[in-house]
Amino acid sequence: MKSNELLMKDVIQDFLKKNNKSKIYNERTILEMWNREMGDFIVQNTQSTKIENSILYVKINNAALRFELMGRKTELIRKLNDAAGMSVLQNIIFR
Repeated sequence: MKSNELLMKDVIQDFLKKNNKSKIYNERTILEMWNREMGDFIVQNTQSTKIENSILYVKINNAALRFELMGRKTELIRKLNDAAGMSVLQNIIFR
């Protein structure tokens, strides 16, 4: 069964590459990872809005949280890229 899953994953990735959709798919994956990988408090007080040119834009409702996340930016980029299994993000901008 695992070989079938691996084969399906390869087929999907090949399809995305051939149709120039892999970048869009990877960016969408990172946006979904934000909600999965961040804690409840962060998810409740933020909104990941978009990714442009490998930059994730995040709207934050709490000034103290913005300050804390800015200090953890490198860690967050690494965590999201690792969770997605690919290097998509280079920066995060908190607004």
